Amino acid sequence: MRQSGYLTDGRSEPEYLNLSGIKDEASNWILKLANLNAIARSIENFYHDEIAVRCEVSTHVDLNRIARAEVVDTNVEVELGKLAALILYCAVNCAERQTFVVRIMALEQHVQQSVMAMLEQLTTMFPPVSPLHGHSSPTFRRSSIGTLETPIRGFSGEETSDVKDLKERLSAMEKKWQDAEQDKRLITEEFDKISIEVRNARRRVAELEEDNNRLNGERQQAVARDNKKLEELVNAEKHVLTLELQAKTDELLQDELDISRSKLVALAKLESTVTKYKQKLDEMNTVKEHVKEVEAQNASYLEKMLDLESTVKTMASLKASIEKYKNQVVELETTNVEVTSTLQVKEQKCRQLQDELESAQHAMAFLEQQLEELRTHVPTDGRATEEDQYTSAADLLGGDVNMREQVARLQHENRQLQQLVDNLSAAGTSHAAVATPSTVGSGDILTLQNERDDALRMKQVWQDKALETKRQYDALVDATKGMQAAVAAGSGVSSAQLAQLEATNTRLATQLQAHEEQARKMASNIEESDSLRATIAELTNRLKDKESVINNLSQDKEKLETYTKKTLHAVQSKYMLAVSVHRNQISERQAKVEMLENKLKELKAGQKREQALLMSSFYEVPSAQCVMMRIHAAFTSRLVGKCKEER
Repeated sequence: MRQSGYLTDGRSEPEYLNLSGIKDEASNWILKLANLNAIARSIENFYHDEIAVRCEVSTHVDLNRIARAEVVDTNVEVELGKLAALILYCAVNCAERQTFVVRIMALEQHVQQSVMAMLEQLTTMFPPVSPLHGHSSPTFRRSSIGTLETPIRGFSGEETSDVKDLKERLSAMEKKWQDAEQDKRLITEEFDKISIEVRNARRRVAELEEDNNRLNGERQQAVARDNKKLEELVNAEKHVLTLELQAKTDELLQDELDISRSKLVALAKLESTVTKYKQKLDEMNTVKEHVKEVEAQNASYLEKMLDLESTVKTMASLKASIEKYKNQVVELETTNVEVTSTLQVKEQKCRQLQDELESAQHAMAFLEQQLEELRTHVPTDGRATEEDQYTSAADLLGGDVNMREQVARLQHENRQLQQLVDNLSAAGTSHAAVATPSTVGSGDILTLQNERDDALRMKQVWQDKALETKRQYDALVDATKGMQAAVAAGSGVSSAQLAQLEATNTRLATQLQAHEEQARKMASNIEESDSLRATIAELTNRLKDKESVINNLSQDKEKLETYTKKTLHAVQSKYMLAVSVHRNQISERQAKVEMLENKLKELKAGQKREQALLMSSFYEVPSAQCVMMRIHAAFTSRLVGKCKEER
């Protein structure tokens, strides 16, 4: 930029630029702008007269920005570059362009390239003027550009790619110039019309300048009138300010009075609310007492609950003792049932023995009667003594001593057998009394049933044998009766027949005794099995009854436990709910009381603060008036200073 400025130092065309008209006052941007405008007019005239193009510098370069660069502190390098390019284009197209071309070739290579690019850009930037001007002929353009085709210092004679490119661009520019020359002829007429309009516009501008001078005089007169009006306005504003200050102070006092009245009303309301809250505090105290009572009741409920829980804990031991007592009751009942069953069996046996005794007594009476009848028929021996009172079959068969001894022995054996049978029956009853169903299991019951069935079968067998023996005995009795009849008839009996008869009698007696003993055993076994069966049936019935009772008791127990749990849970939940509700109510009321106390404190503090403000406002009003007067005086002094500056 400095190098291009050195090239265009104002000595290229002195007739277009009057250096004496440029004022050297760098501190004033207005003078700088005037100098730049003079240079711009010189450039426009040169372009119009020498190059035949219309160039308006103000449309391409911001001269105002360049002039105010030091005042505004902006970057003006681009604008200065544009202005330097316009001046450089003037230098290469002036009469002494050869001098400036030599200077361009003395620059550095990249600077030369940039200068050539700017010159090429400027050749197509501005529109041409009327073609009547002789200086803008194509021969002049070619001669001016041909000077640039001379070899540049620092380059060889061979053409580089850049030079070739520049030549091609130059040829294209020449073609464009020819086209532009053709367009000039069409534009010339329009330019003439515009020049006429420009003359008219200049004439009108002169008239407007005269009007402007006249209006400036009128403006000065109006300024004088305005100064007088301004003084009057300042006085009016002083009066208005004083009135406004007084009105504001009155409004402030009225607002403070209204605030104090509203605060008094609020204070009265708060005092009434304080009484209400005191009543609520009393109610809270009653509620606290009620809560204490409820807590005491809850404590009693808890004690009851603990007692119930302790009783529930002792239920296990009570259950164990109840089970123990139940077992004892069952054992006692089983023994009772066994005793009753044995008593029933004994009673049946006693009745049976009583019946047998009666039948035996009848038989004995019948036999004694027959014996008496036989004694009456049989002749008695004189040697009979008192010990022969008992008559037997031996007396009937001959009545000697041996026969009587055998009969006495047989009777003794019969008595022993009868005692043995009685002893066995007594032992059976005692054994039945000792046995208990509690010790008899299901296997023993089955065994007893099997034994009973076997005993019944054996009984049937022995009954058959007893019948057979009875038939034999009846036959023997019949034979005895026949023999007695024979004796009564006086016929004699041999000793062989007597021995045979005794042997048969003995054998039959032993068989009869054995059969009777087995029959007694079978009867005792059957009686025992019947008694055991009756005992088992009775025990099963009682066991069912006890089980039903136990089930009912267990159901009642479960119901009682569930009811107890539900009642305990309900009591506990009600207690906890009541406690939580009362606590919440107490906390809420306590929070309300604290909030109201805080509000009361805040209101009291606000009242004190407002009272202090009211008291201070009475003292601050005069000082505020003084401040307003000072502000008003400063404002009026500034207005007067501005008016003087404008004058």
